[in-house]
Amino acid sequence: MSYTLDAVIGIEQVVQFAGRTREHACVVKLSYGVALIPLTDRLLAELEQRFGFAPDAAFKGIPGSVPAVARWIREASRSEFLAFISADFFGGEGSQWAVGMEGGEVVLGPLESPDAINLILRRLGVRAASGCDEFDTVGLGRHRQTARWAGDEA
Repeated sequence: MSYTLDAVIGIEQVVQFAGRTREHACVVKLSYGVALIPLTDRLLAELEQRFGFAPDAAFKGIPGSVPAVARWIREASRSEFLAFISADFFGGEGSQWAVGMEGGEVVLGPLESPDAINLILRRLGVRAASGCDEFDTVGLGRHRQTARWAGDEA
């Protein structure tokens, strides 16, 4: 069974603020006051139209990321921490990537490790529940595909 997730994640108020001017941004509340915006095809197209395709070194080599996402997070993280997270698993094998930004600059990452998303969640103040990691504690296993987080079937 596969699992894919590409999203922007942060403290709920920060994520709400980041998504306020994006027509296709769907803010999804998680536990611990954390929320995410899944990077659906519609949102990616909107971001590319707004921010273009100029490369951003902060996200170099990170699958699932596009230059427009990096530029959006740079803009939205001017006063608070915000992160891009990506996971891709199939049959128990896979990878995680993450980049955390604050003040428009990279402050954590880029990370590629089996614990990349947990490191971002720890930075957001999430503490793992007994018998779980941070990923499971906030409920990131709720959906197995990025589009499902936004209620899209595509």
